[in-house]
Amino acid sequence: MENEEINSKILKLWKDFPEKIRGKYWPLLFPKFKKNSLLFVGLNPSLSKKGIKYVIKKSGYEGEIKSKKSLKYPNPNLKPEEIIELEKAAFENYSYFEKFKKLSEKLGIAWAHIDLFVYRLTKQGDFKEKIGIYKNKKGEVLWDNPKKQEFGVKQLKIASDSIQKLKPKIIVVANAFASDIINSNPKLFKLNNNPEEFDKNGHDTITIGNDKVPIIFTSMLTRGALDNHSFRRLKWDIKNAIKKRIN
Repeated sequence: MENEEINSKILKLWKDFPEKIRGKYWPLLFPKFKKNSLLFVGLNPSLSKKGIKYVIKKSGYEGEIKSKKSLKYPNPNLKPEEIIELEKAAFENYSYFEKFKKLSEKLGIAWAHIDLFVYRLTKQGDFKEKIGIYKNKKGEVLWDNPKKQEFGVKQLKIASDSIQKLKPKIIVVANAFASDIINSNPKLFKLNNNPEEFDKNGHDTITIGNDKVPIIFTSMLTRGALDNHSFRRLKWDIKNAIKKRIN
C-alpha cells in the first residue's frame, strides 16, 4: 500500500470509531507524497454523485467500483490500493484540481494535495454537522462534543503529520474554513503567525524540521470561488513567498 504509514493510521481510525461517527464511506487514502512541492490543502474529500462516477470511470476500476454505494465501508470487494488509485484518477481528471495544475505549470513546481479531514461528504454544512465542528460569532473554531472532537482532532493530527512528511516548498490552504482551523490550532500545525513577520513577508510560515515554510491562506480555487484577477495575484504571492522563503 502506498504511503503506508499515513494510510495505516487512517484505516485504524475508521476501525476505532462507531458507524454513526465515522460515516458510511471509505476514507480518503493518500497516494505516495510528492516532496518539495507546491502543496494545496483542502477541507475534506467530496462525494458528489457526478464527480465520483466520472473519476471511477477514469480510474480503471469501474468493474469493482460501480457507484458511490460501492465506496461504503467496509466493502470486502474493495481494497485500500483501489481507493488510492481512485485518488490518483481524481488528481489527473477531476475539474476541482484544474487550477492547482495550472498554477503548478505556470510556476514550474510539482504540486500535491491533502485534506485536513478524510471524511467524505459533498456539502460543507453537512460535513461540519457530521464531524461536529463549527465557528462561533467570535470566529473561534469549536467542537460539538468530546467524542466527535477526538475523531476530528486525530484526523487533524494525521494532516499535520502528512505536511511534515511532504516537506513542501510552499503551502496554499485553498479553503476558508480549513484556514480557520489551522489558525485555531497553531501548536498542532507548528504555525508561526507572527504579525511582524507577516507584515514583512506577506505570509505566515509553518515549521518543518529546521525550515520555516511559507503558508498562504485563501479561498477555494474552483470556478466562481476565485476570480481571474485574484488568481493572478495568488500566483504572484506564491512566487514572491518562495523567493522570500525563510530558512
